[in-house]
Amino acid sequence: MVQEAGSAVNVIPDRAAAECMIRCDTIAEVDEVWARVRRCFEVGALAAGTTVDFTTQPSLYREFRHDPDLAALFETHAKTVGRTFPDYPDKLFGSTDMGNVSQVIPALHPMLSFDLPAEDGNHTAAFAAAAGGAEGDRFVRDGGLAMALTIADVARSAPIRARLTASGN
Repeated sequence: MVQEAGSAVNVIPDRAAAECMIRCDTIAEVDEVWARVRRCFEVGALAAGTTVDFTTQPSLYREFRHDPDLAALFETHAKTVGRTFPDYPDKLFGSTDMGNVSQVIPALHPMLSFDLPAEDGNHTAAFAAAAGGAEGDRFVRDGGLAMALTIADVARSAPIRARLTASGN
C-alpha cells in the first residue's frame, strides 16, 4: 500500500513510502518470498536512479496446524448440512493468530465458502454482499451446527477427548 508519494501527479516527490505484507503458509516461505520481493524493490530503485531503504517487522503469525480428528469430524458434519469442500491441498490460505494458538493446543480453523465465482473470493464487494444476506445467514447456521456436532462427537469419543485434553499438542 502506498503510504506517501508526493502531493501532485506531475511533480517527482523527494520521498515515497510503501507498506508491503507477505503472506505464506510457513515462516520459511515468508523469508523466501521476502528475499525476492526485496530484490524487486532494489531493482526498481536502481532503474529509477534512486535508493531504497527497508524497515522490516518480525513475522507475527505462525503456520496453522489443523488437528486431523477435529478437521475430519467438522468436514463430515458440514457435508451433512450440504456444504462442499473443494479439493484444496492442506494449506492455510492466509495468516491468522489462530496459527499461533494451533502451535500450543489442538485447533481447528474451518473454512466454508459462499457459492461465488472464483474471482469474487474473500475480501471483495461480492463476498461482503453475500455475507450480509441470506447466504451469510446460512453460512453462520451451517458452520455453527457443524462445529457443535463436532464438539458433541469429541465429547462422546474417549480416545479423541483424552488426546485433546492431554498436556502438549
